[in-house]
Amino acid sequence: MDDILKYIFNFCATQERCKSDVIKKLTKKGVNKDQMQKIINQLIDNDFINEKRYSEIFSRGKFRINKWGKIKISHHLKMKNVSENDIKFGVDKIDSTDYENCINEIISKRKITTDKEYENKMKIIQYLQQKGFEYDLIWKIINKHY
Repeated sequence: MDDILKYIFNFCATQERCKSDVIKKLTKKGVNKDQMQKIINQLIDNDFINEKRYSEIFSRGKFRINKWGKIKISHHLKMKNVSENDIKFGVDKIDSTDYENCINEIISKRKITTDKEYENKMKIIQYLQQKGFEYDLIWKIINKHY
C-alpha cells in the first residue's frame, strides 16, 4: 500500500491530474475500490487533486496550444467526469479578447480569395466548429472578414 501511495503521489506531483486520471492509474495497478477511495481522499486532502485547478489549467492549455474552442474543451472535461461548475470555472478563465483574436487568426490563415467566397466561408465556419468554437461568435467574426 505504501508503494502504491508513493507512486500515485509522484504521479500527481509531476503534472495536474483529475480524479478520473488517478482512478485509471490505480485500476491498472490493481487497487481495490476501498483502497482507491482512501487514496483519492488523501490526495484531495493534501491538494494533489483539485478539479477546479485542473479544469483551469486544462482549458488554458488546450486553448493556447491546440487552439480549441470552449465547446470542445468542455466536452473533453466532461469525458473526464469533471463537474459542470468546475468546467465552467476553467472555461471562463479563457480571456475573451484572446479567444476572439484566436478566431480572427484562424480565419485569416484559412481565408482564400477565390470566386467561391460562400464555399470558402462555409469551410472556415465548419473548421472553427470542429475546433469547438461557438457558432454565433464564429458568424459574428467571420462577417467582419467577408
